[in-house]
Amino acid sequence: MIELIKLWTEQVNRKQALRTMIKDLCFSFQLKMGKKDITVKIEKSRIHLEEYSRPQDSTRRLEGNEELFLSIILGERKLREAVKRNEITTTFSIRELLLLESLFYLGKPELLHKFATKIN
Repeated sequence: MIELIKLWTEQVNRKQALRTMIKDLCFSFQLKMGKKDITVKIEKSRIHLEEYSRPQDSTRRLEGNEELFLSIILGERKLREAVKRNEITTTFSIRELLLLESLFYLGKPELLHKFATKIN
């Protein structure tokens, strides 16, 4: 899963239109999947993983199971719907959720091919 998230961050960073969406933002958030915690940081028009961070360093979080995050990142499900159905718990505002959903969805087109290539 971490590889897929890294591919997603690469896709977002590669696309100027997506980088423009996060141009003035600076925050981090936790993706919690069972015992896995992944910290994602958005700053300076870039998105990246924080390798050495503590969960308490981030006030925002998304928490759910790994399969659900996989389906969201691959564009099969919408983040808002998962939150609405209480399949994912979050501390994000609706505006922040919409931004993340856009980044997940718009960062995925080439991601699908790259991910399939890596697992084959």
